[in-house]
Amino acid sequence: MNEALEKSLLSETAIGYELLSELFDKTNQPDSALFYYRQYAGARKSSSAMKNTGYPGNGHQIPGPGKSPENRILREQYGLVKFRNTLLLISSLLFLILIAVIAFFYRRLQRRKAELERLNMDITHINSRLMVPDE
Repeated sequence: MNEALEKSLLSETAIGYELLSELFDKTNQPDSALFYYRQYAGARKSSSAMKNTGYPGNGHQIPGPGKSPENRILREQYGLVKFRNTLLLISSLLFLILIAVIAFFYRRLQRRKAELERLNMDITHINSRLMVPDE
């Protein structure tokens, strides 16, 4: 930006940064879009400061709430983070439910196995009594 300042090309540099910001925004790369938007804002501010005899605040309008592309990009990033956190929460809950179902069926299987072993022992004991003649 210093080279652009020396060559008085700040307005062209600002336009280039704005176009890059829009390009990255369209290609769904919000981090790069935000970076180039900030570069654009800085170049635009420097350009207007040079035009207005060194006073950067003269005639500079502040966009209203929700009008700035930076705010829009930040809202999109916040929405993506919120969506990602919601998905993480849902997947964690589903995983815990799956673990509970597996534990339930495992305990049920173990109880049935123990019951079958007990019944097998009873049958073996009854069978052995039948095989041995009474004296």
